[in-house]
Amino acid sequence: MDSLEKIEKNEVQLLSHIIYTIYNTKNRKQMRKEVLELLQYAIPFDTANFFLVKTDASGKDCLTDLVNVNCLKNPDVSAVLNRYMNECSTIDATHWLCKTNKAITYRVTDFLSEETLENTDYYKEMFVPHGLHYGAQTVLAHNGRCLGLLTLFRTKEGPNFSDKEIFYLDNLKDHLSVQLDQREDIHTPSHDPAALVERYELTRREAEVLELLYAGCPNEVIADKLYISENTLRRHLYNLYSKLHIKHRWELFFLE
Repeated sequence: MDSLEKIEKNEVQLLSHIIYTIYNTKNRKQMRKEVLELLQYAIPFDTANFFLVKTDASGKDCLTDLVNVNCLKNPDVSAVLNRYMNECSTIDATHWLCKTNKAITYRVTDFLSEETLENTDYYKEMFVPHGLHYGAQTVLAHNGRCLGLLTLFRTKEGPNFSDKEIFYLDNLKDHLSVQLDQREDIHTPSHDPAALVERYELTRREAEVLELLYAGCPNEVIADKLYISENTLRRHLYNLYSKLHIKHRWELFFLE
């Protein structure tokens, strides 16, 4: 795929860091905020929303618990977002995709031409007040349930979201969906570092690094705690990952 070939090394590293954040941030709301803030480095946006989807007593799916990261000059987006949360199913021309209960990533213009979009009440009420024009959205779903909605927006002055950016965002949808399917406060999956030390014949220093990785410490904190340089830490990480047969930090959470 051309999009895959164009993703640069630093973008792959950022993707790995975002995935690690998804699995290692204990509080669900904080996780969503950090994901949006990190995502902006790979996919620049003017404002972004991350809702959870809840089913009410009548069986209707409703948006709730909004996280918004806003870079617009006009910071007051609360009124339009509250309107969207309460009436999304009637005003959003692509909201029907949530009812498929399948994870999907798309541009709004993948389903509606720009001319058609501009003539919808959705565009007039949600986009126009803040000068927005382009949207990219990920429906998050797992086990046949819609769990969340992540949407990025750009103004008309910016370009539409590219195939590469949609591909990048799409790589996160399954990780986010799995984590949203967990309970409200996500705790780090139970792992036994001692068992891994024995199974993979880790050194004492590698075992110390592993324990701090599972604690969610960034590299600079690990180096500081162990009184070693970051270059030395990188060598330990290389050896550790080689023994564990992984390439990225987030893969630690899938070790058996």
